[in-house]
Amino acid sequence: MSSAQWIAIAAITVPALAIVLWPLVRGGAGRAASSNAALDRRLELAEEKAATYRALKELDFDHEAGSLSDDDFQALRDRYEGRSEDVMVERVVFSEKNRQGIGTFSPSDPKSQDISELVGGIDLSTGSVIAFSGVICAMLLRAFGGESLAAHQPLPIWVIAAAILLTLCVGLFIGLFHTLLIRKLDLPPFIATLGTLAGLRSLAKVLSNDEKISANNDTFRAFYTVWWVPALIFLLVAIGAALLMRRTVPGRHLYALGGNEEAARLSGLRIGRLKATAYSLAALLSSVAGILYAARQGQGDAESAVGYELSAIAAAVVGGCNLRGGQGTIVGTILGVMFLTIVVNGIANVIKVDSTQWEGLVMGLVLILAVAVNRLKREA
Repeated sequence: MSSAQWIAIAAITVPALAIVLWPLVRGGAGRAASSNAALDRRLELAEEKAATYRALKELDFDHEAGSLSDDDFQALRDRYEGRSEDVMVERVVFSEKNRQGIGTFSPSDPKSQDISELVGGIDLSTGSVIAFSGVICAMLLRAFGGESLAAHQPLPIWVIAAAILLTLCVGLFIGLFHTLLIRKLDLPPFIATLGTLAGLRSLAKVLSNDEKISANNDTFRAFYTVWWVPALIFLLVAIGAALLMRRTVPGRHLYALGGNEEAARLSGLRIGRLKATAYSLAALLSSVAGILYAARQGQGDAESAVGYELSAIAAAVVGGCNLRGGQGTIVGTILGVMFLTIVVNGIANVIKVDSTQWEGLVMGLVLILAVAVNRLKREA
């Protein structure tokens, strides 16, 4: 590769690694478990104090507006200020806000059930992240593999592992970049990810000199050509995502954020961290898809995965995900993927000539119909 391409790869992968590894370094990965527990406890106490402060501010506002009598205001204020540090104040905050007519989020609410859309956002860069990750992975394989890749000889495991890990780090970096645009610059998710939709594909063309980067190595392509490998990856990702969303505290917090961001903020949840988690996971999974796509094609192609963002959104919506956030399941999204796959394959069987020309039309109609049906169900 040329020196310019080496510099470009380093400029992308080094910051990505630094961002991913910095929390481990800063947090002291080698500290004792007792130190970590103490740090977690201090963070919890800080969150509780912040929630108490916000609750007192809300009480002052309600009192000044005449919604609370003097006696009730003083009693509630004494109750907040006398709270022990070991008691979570969010329950009191939300109980009082409910009395005043402000709605809250309930984790058991059946309406609050997919990852970027679940938090009320959207990621339009899916196809570009897939193409960009495939190009990065192929370039790293060529950089590390050298003559072995050119001669179609088996690549060492460390070469493939390093290329995949660095590509995944790049995916995480993209997700964190999305969060930066949305949180710090206050851009709508639609605009932030629309920018990377165009930018990442162009950057992939620049890095590859608008050429297809060969990754035609049997060892690497086994990630797709050996049938059970992609199936196993799919299964592990699906189970992991389902457990994360349904069985962990961060997963429930993501539902809470999508269901009612203001209520989540008032409860002391870290909105910035939750959005970073959602967009990082979305970009990371797109990078996994990009690696598998490169293994399937045996090359990194900046023109690949065009329109995949529409397929991803359609699958999520058909599977029951609410575009406004707070509702959706991993199982439902998988069923949506299966449904759309059957529909697309059916088009190819029914329309024998140039069936690809009709796939976009059918996909768009299915998406519109799914959104319309979901809206009618909510109104009913």
